[in-house]
Amino acid sequence: MKIILLLSVIILGTFGCLPQPEPEKLQQIVTEIETKNTNMTDLDWAKYEADIVTLSAEYEKNKETLSPEQRQEWNKLMGKYKAQQIKRGVDKLKLEMKDLGEQAESFIEELTK
Repeated sequence: MKIILLLSVIILGTFGCLPQPEPEKLQQIVTEIETKNTNMTDLDWAKYEADIVTLSAEYEKNKETLSPEQRQEWNKLMGKYKAQQIKRGVDKLKLEMKDLGEQAESFIEELTK
């Protein structure tokens, strides 16, 4: 009986030592992106993306041990992050379309000379 109890304590202690996802770090990233989104460079985005990949790997390893509230909070933050990614993509597309429009104008001007 003592052996089973000791093994249980060791196993639970080992699971308690596993790296856990860091919702505070994810919250910090999301907040920074929300406030700096329009001024961020591709290098800024790459840094955040690397951090998100690391945090997501930890989340996937440990999500079964998280409470429903913790999982819900994680998913909410990831949704906000993905929305900011899409917003960035749309903003970049708008700039590219503007550039294309300006190029088309000069193209037409050159053809009509």
